[in-house]
Amino acid sequence: MKKILTFVAVSLLFIGNALAQDTLFTADFENGATGQYVAQEDTSGYWTTWSDAPGGSEDAVFSDVQNHTPGGSLSAHTQGNTTDLVLKLGNKISGKYEVSFYYYIINGKGAYFNIQHTQAMGEEYAFECYFGNDGNGKLTADGSDLAFTHATDAWVYVDFIVDLDADSCWLSIDNDTIKSWIFSHKSDGTAGLDQLGGVDFYAGALPNQTPEYYLDDVNYIMLVAGSNPPQASVNITEITTSNVDTTVGLILSNGGDLDMNFEVFPVYAAPTAKRVHSATSESKTVQVKITPSDFQVQENHIPVTFDTKDVTLSKLTSNIAGNLGWSSQVDAEAAVLFNYSEMEQYVGMQLSELIIFVGALPTSGSTSAKVRSGRRVTVPGPMR
Repeated sequence: MKKILTFVAVSLLFIGNALAQDTLFTADFENGATGQYVAQEDTSGYWTTWSDAPGGSEDAVFSDVQNHTPGGSLSAHTQGNTTDLVLKLGNKISGKYEVSFYYYIINGKGAYFNIQHTQAMGEEYAFECYFGNDGNGKLTADGSDLAFTHATDAWVYVDFIVDLDADSCWLSIDNDTIKSWIFSHKSDGTAGLDQLGGVDFYAGALPNQTPEYYLDDVNYIMLVAGSNPPQASVNITEITTSNVDTTVGLILSNGGDLDMNFEVFPVYAAPTAKRVHSATSESKTVQVKITPSDFQVQENHIPVTFDTKDVTLSKLTSNIAGNLGWSSQVDAEAAVLFNYSEMEQYVGMQLSELIIFVGALPTSGSTSAKVRSGRRVTVPGPMR
């Protein structure tokens, strides 16, 4: 009786592990017609080309010359030395994934593929893999070259597994693991992104060799689900106030599982003081930059309040000889510039008072003060 119970427990565990896998994409190329372009005919959204130009010289074509799929008749074939077919992998940053496919490498011809850290092709090469025209291949990964052997005039099984949470990966050729390494390292060994971007099926080969190969039975499988990427959510409750200082609480939450680095740029309407002899008020839109340090991280996303404060900015001089003056009446303008470094920490506050020290008021005419928002040193901003 105990043996039966043990067998049942093992069977249930096996079924659970099998169900944890999720096939994200598969391609056996049986849905096309000979001579048609693979990426151009694709409706899944996974295929494109290096320059994102399906249907052109970079696109692979359906072929009936070689086939690996049981009962099938088609595969993908390179076009001379211009094919640059790309399988988009979604810029994954968490989880464990497997990419596998079959290459038919013609004796006397070479083959090649690479893995990219991003879907934007060419930004970061994770590694490059060459198949030689005589069965001698080369893997360029983690700053070094590794030789391996493979079959020719036969289907070769290529299997790549990456664990993004552990930042590790493995490459196998015909079920023989030829190397494991730190996945975030670029092909030249320098530090890169721990991110899975895409596979580039390029018509490449080792020096002085000619590329030509067939591709079939491509599978992209999620072995372990990754964490959800960070997703910012900010409350946008309307706040109305009049003639009083108001303290505002802002809720910023992360709807994902991974840590979030952020900057916040709220936009709000800030009414100015009413004009004299006018019953209307003027409004303007202000952009305020709030950095992460302005927020207090709280487990339950409790609204955080911020204190108001009064500050005085001044430009004073004791150099009387440097003051402006004329012996006769003139129309003149004098300005004081507050630099960005002086004003940055006060952005979003309201100007409430302006004090000007004048040595001697003119005996005739008028004196007025203007406040302009900043533009450039030589070009004043709009009147406020």
